[in-house]
Amino acid sequence: MNFVANKSDSTFNIITLVKKYGVCVVPDFISAQNLLPLNNEFDQIIDREYGEGFYEHGCRDYMDAIAVSDNHLLRSPFSAEIELVTTPAIRKFAKKFYNKDTFYIQHIFNVKSTETPKKSSELPYSLHFDKIHMLKFFFLLSDTDEDCGPTWVVPGQQKKSFQLRKKWHNEGGSVQSINNDLHYLDNEAIPIIGTAGSLIILDTDIPHKAGIVAKHRYRKVIRVSMTCPAYASIDLRRNSE
Repeated sequence: MNFVANKSDSTFNIITLVKKYGVCVVPDFISAQNLLPLNNEFDQIIDREYGEGFYEHGCRDYMDAIAVSDNHLLRSPFSAEIELVTTPAIRKFAKKFYNKDTFYIQHIFNVKSTETPKKSSELPYSLHFDKIHMLKFFFLLSDTDEDCGPTWVVPGQQKKSFQLRKKWHNEGGSVQSINNDLHYLDNEAIPIIGTAGSLIILDTDIPHKAGIVAKHRYRKVIRVSMTCPAYASIDLRRNSE
C-alpha cells in the first residue's frame, strides 16, 4: 500500500492515489526556505496576534485551533500563509478530485496540539468520517511521527463511508443526524506521518481520527478544508461513481 507521491508527480497521479486510498502524502511540498516564515506567522496566530476574522474553534487545554476564512486571511498581514493557501497546485488538486469548478474553501485552520490526555475519546479523537464531505489539505509545519498526534486513517475504506451516508440519506435522515462513528475499525487504522513541509491530502469519507500527542511533543499544522456542494450531494455523487 503506497499512498506517498513526489511533488514532481502529475496532478492526475496524486489525485489517483487520493481516489484509491482516500489519502496521499506529498513530502517536501513546502521548501525549507518557506517553512521559516510560515512557522513565524503560525506562532503569531497561535499566540492570538491576529486581526479581524480569526477566531478560536474547538480549543482545548491541549489544542489551540484558530480558524479564518480565505477572505479574511487575504486581508491579513500573513503573507507566507496567503502564498501557501493560494498556491495554484491546491486548486488543481481540488479541480481534478471533484471534476468540477464549483468548489471553495470552507475553513482555514492553524492548529497546535500538545500532550493529549490519554482518555480523550470524543471527536476528533474517535474514528469517524465527516458528516459533510470535504477534501482537506494538511500542511505539516513540524516533523510528525507517531508520538506527535498524527492523523490516523483506514486507507481504501472511503467508499464504505459514502454508502453509509447514502443509506442514511435514502431513509430520510438529515446530514447532521448521520451516525458517523467508525470506532469498530480502530484496529485497522494506521498513522499518517511526515516531515515538516509535507502535504497530506485527505478525502474525509476515509475513516480518520486525530492522534494522541505524547509528553513533551507537539504538532503544528495548517489545514485547508475544501468542499463542493455538487460533489457532496448524494444523488450527484452516486451518478459520478
